[in-house]
Amino acid sequence: MKTIALIGCGALSHIFARNLLRILPGEFRITGVMARHAGSAESFAETLDCRFFTEIDPLLALKPDFVIEFAGGAAVREYGEAILRSGANFIPASVGALADPKFFNTLKTAAKESGAKLFIPSGAIGGLDLMQVYALKGDARVEIEDVKAPRSLEGAPGLKGRIPSATAEEVLFTGTVRDAIAAFPKNVNVAVTASIAAEAPNARVTVRSVPGLRENIHRISLSNGLMHAELSIASKPDPANPKSSTSAAWSVIALLRNLVSDVVFF
Repeated sequence: MKTIALIGCGALSHIFARNLLRILPGEFRITGVMARHAGSAESFAETLDCRFFTEIDPLLALKPDFVIEFAGGAAVREYGEAILRSGANFIPASVGALADPKFFNTLKTAAKESGAKLFIPSGAIGGLDLMQVYALKGDARVEIEDVKAPRSLEGAPGLKGRIPSATAEEVLFTGTVRDAIAAFPKNVNVAVTASIAAEAPNARVTVRSVPGLRENIHRISLSNGLMHAELSIASKPDPANPKSSTSAAWSVIALLRNLVSDVVFF
């Protein structure tokens, strides 16, 4: 049985833990959870019958096979290298942290030197297999449009305090992936995932606000000299955190099931 340690004790961690143990009984065991505040970590750990921590070193001392992050990009940047160098496989839900190529290379080096793996989940989108095919051909051109309700975009640094219109559709951002994740760090993780999978660092991102929208919509255009593809994915936002989609938690479960299954989908 493989062991898992979780970083983050919010809604996505609860969705993940509850359904992992139901869908893959006997395959994985959660041995530790970590949060900055002991209270939330302790109460979550009680439901899972595991240990809780507020620091990374004692969590890694458990020697988990996998460390899974549901705590935000800052946690990926702070703990990612240490996790991989400890020999644990790392699955970050906050893929936006990998938009910095220097940091991404640091994680890849740590994984190579320790023998661990950095697994990038699909999150709120799909088609990463197709994007990798485009990457092999080379020169993939990628465009991503993230369409969300105004409430889910409020507070983003790129808005500089402005509140998106509650009545009119707006294009709030157009630019590179790195600029997009800096401006909307909780909203465009999928754009970073797509650009990494397609090896397209120059991918272009548009963020659109649509009042009354009840889903998060991600439209991805891929093209090269041989192929062209259009992907459109809509998912319900997390009721507790409208900036993220509950599908992010489910995608990690699907990844883990692929790893232990006799039949592997690519």
